[in-house]
Amino acid sequence: MMRVHKAIPEPIALALAMLEDNGRVLFLLRKNQQGVEQLELPCVLIFKGRDPVAELA
Repeated sequence: MMRVHKAIPEPIALALAMLEDNGRVLFLLRKNQQGVEQLELPCVLIFKGRDPVAELA
């Protein structure tokens, strides 16, 4: 019996979220392994046929 390899879909975009409230913007603050604080934005890879807004929620 032959094995069939399925192709892994490649993302078509990277979506970032910037949440705003009355002129304030929300960022995520995390500490890396060295204890240094870093600002981050929520992000996800978007694949063909997927809704970017739903993926970020």
